[in-house]
Amino acid sequence: MTSATPSLATSAPPARTWVHRALRLFVPVVGILGLLSLVTYYRMHPDLPFIRSDGYGYHLYLTAAFVQHDLSFRTEAAEWGADLDYNMGLTRDETTGRYLNRFPPGQALLMLPAFLGAHFSAPLLGFRQDGFSLPYHFAAAFSGLCALLIGLTLLRRALEALFPAGVVLATLTVVTFGTNLFHYGTADAIFSHVYSFALYAALLLLVPAWYRAPTVRTSLLLGAVAGYIVLVRPPNGLALVLVPLYGVYDGLTQRERLAFF
Repeated sequence: MTSATPSLATSAPPARTWVHRALRLFVPVVGILGLLSLVTYYRMHPDLPFIRSDGYGYHLYLTAAFVQHDLSFRTEAAEWGADLDYNMGLTRDETTGRYLNRFPPGQALLMLPAFLGAHFSAPLLGFRQDGFSLPYHFAAAFSGLCALLIGLTLLRRALEALFPAGVVLATLTVVTFGTNLFHYGTADAIFSHVYSFALYAALLLLVPAWYRAPTVRTSLLLGAVAGYIVLVRPPNGLALVLVPLYGVYDGLTQRERLAFF
């Protein structure tokens, strides 16, 4: 009996503190604050469309594919006519006469589920199925906010494997509200920043898991994330140096990594 008591005490799970509870509620609270921020911001700026500036260029792939059925962008250019603003992303190649979109297509692929939801629900709600009526703006905002929440969830999981709960909570708080991340997950969620954040968080989670067990499933997930990182914003490909250099800090670990590959 005497020897069993310490064993039971040792195997008992650690008590759940307020830090653990706060950490569990962090992402849902950010989601609620994000929705409130979106509603407040656009009530204050009713004339400001959500799909705008660079976001127009990212969104254009979806409109061209599912509304205009013309990925050559000639239909879009014709609708603009002489008012076509080349700063919006479309550029005409004078040698071929073809239009190019200077914005890469990765974000459009990530926005696809929300776009399709808006596309098929728009006529049911009494809106035009044109790619830019109100449901499409709502869908774009919702997609960006989801990217923020998914990124925070993945980052939390990556950090929890390395640090205590207090450090993880402090890091998530500072990253969310001490940088411009919350802004790019709400008011300017049509831009690529928040999608890049979510993909970086996925990379941080997947790379250690891949080195622990480089299975087919983990390899495919890592490859998909790496591909999306480049497709969303090509310069972001620099982050992929993390894959071969993770855990390398001296000559011995460098030789071990070369042997691994």
